[in-house]
Amino acid sequence: MRHQYQASYGSVCLRPLAEQDVEALRILRNKNKQFFYSDTEITQEQQEQWFKRYLAKKNDIMFAVYAQIENTDMFAGATALYNMSDTRCEFGRFVIDDSFRGRGLGRDALVATMGIAFGQLKMKSMHLSVLECNCRALDLYERLGFTVIGKEDIDGKRALVLNAVASEFLSRRV
Repeated sequence: MRHQYQASYGSVCLRPLAEQDVEALRILRNKNKQFFYSDTEITQEQQEQWFKRYLAKKNDIMFAVYAQIENTDMFAGATALYNMSDTRCEFGRFVIDDSFRGRGLGRDALVATMGIAFGQLKMKSMHLSVLECNCRALDLYERLGFTVIGKEDIDGKRALVLNAVASEFLSRRV
């Protein structure tokens, strides 16, 4: 859906996902398809159709992650909050370009997203699913206060379900 939520933390700035970000996001997602439940290549036309459906949703907000490097903003990835209710949301569609990894941008993007969820949107909890094989992401989630609350199979892939609570995040603000 169209929204105006934005946040900055560390070296990243989150902005509402815009039409000019969609092709870069598709390319990035296809390069990292092994970390998504569906590992099929997405075409430009499919991505454009997805973006139209996304804009029509009422409980789904997506962000472009921009890295602030040497006074220049560069598209570095994406993150999203969706399946939002009054008190709970799901986090996902999280991807950071390989060329930016190792700089803490994933951590900064997640903290900024959690800040929007728990601060601006006043959510009480946030959950996510992550493929069991994605150890790097799992480690990040646990360092930022997510705890494993279950397991699930999605499209034949083993995933862990994690949850974070607003009061804990806000009290230990990183």
